[in-house]
Amino acid sequence: MKIALVGAGIVGALCALQLRAAGMDVTLFDDGAHAPPASWAGGGILSPLFPWRHSGAVNRLCRDAFTDYRQIADDIIRAGGEDPQLDQPGMLVVGETEVARALEWSQREGCRVETVQRDDRICLWMPDVGAIRNSRLMKGLRTLLHARGVEVRAQRVSALSDLASGVDVRLSDGTSHRADKAVITAGWRSNQLLGDAPLASMFFPAKGQMLLLKAQPGAITSILLADGGYLIPRRDGLVLLGSTLEPGRDDSGVTDDARNTLLAAGVALLPSIRDWPVVGQWAGVRPGCHRDEPVIGRSSPAGNIWVCSGHYRNGLTAAPASARLLVALITGQEPRLDPIPYSVPSSFSSPASRESF
Repeated sequence: MKIALVGAGIVGALCALQLRAAGMDVTLFDDGAHAPPASWAGGGILSPLFPWRHSGAVNRLCRDAFTDYRQIADDIIRAGGEDPQLDQPGMLVVGETEVARALEWSQREGCRVETVQRDDRICLWMPDVGAIRNSRLMKGLRTLLHARGVEVRAQRVSALSDLASGVDVRLSDGTSHRADKAVITAGWRSNQLLGDAPLASMFFPAKGQMLLLKAQPGAITSILLADGGYLIPRRDGLVLLGSTLEPGRDDSGVTDDARNTLLAAGVALLPSIRDWPVVGQWAGVRPGCHRDEPVIGRSSPAGNIWVCSGHYRNGLTAAPASARLLVALITGQEPRLDPIPYSVPSSFSSPASRESF
């Protein structure tokens, strides 16, 4: 079976690898030169930022992320790619007001959360939270895709036509590619590929800006998180400070206002960052969705176009399980997770806005 995937971010890459492992002939279309995936721009935290604020279905997608990425990192290294630097620094949630809710979630989900005191504030310590270095991961996945026989084509897809015999993938240069099935993994741009289909209204862009700070290795040893932002340490002393949330924005420009806002949030978390120089600033556009759960399933009841998109701020964390679920549905296998919470909604009349977290 020939499968075309449109969108080469983390979700598209892992779906491609899983489909290839299932014996499919896979082509992955990458429009990164025109529209870089948000996967390159994120921080790499392998947990929803405040998991107790999310639905059980979202948490189930993210539960095994660290274990999944340990295997993926090993596969990348064996294929000759660079180490994506998977670490488990833990995450300290500072100033959380919903302590009881977090502890109840911890007991229900079997995830470790401990209360600790820091600067006269009750904080939540999550020792099992991991992080991975996004840019290294995405580079390594390119090596792994090539090694596994996935064809990656640097071309922009302009439209998809669902036919009785398969899918016509129309490219921006006027040519076409035929496939038995197509999977839209294009983040917020999934709405453009869905055209007039009601499902397109589920997705929206949500820009996020980040800063890169230079500290000494070991200056910060765990992820620090508050409602205003987060700090993520890297092995070489670099520290990521993120991130703004700008729903409706789809540009990749950076602003001084965002820089100042992020620095203020960072100082509130750790005052010593005042002395750390800013060595980078960038922006990515998240795949916003008008519900908590991403959309994973067939775009129409009898069609050949599938969707795996709308992960919002949880794309990296949820990507491995999302890919497994998608492949199980396409191949007719029994999925590990109940697919119903992620299926295409039956009604699009008035989607609720998801502009928090």
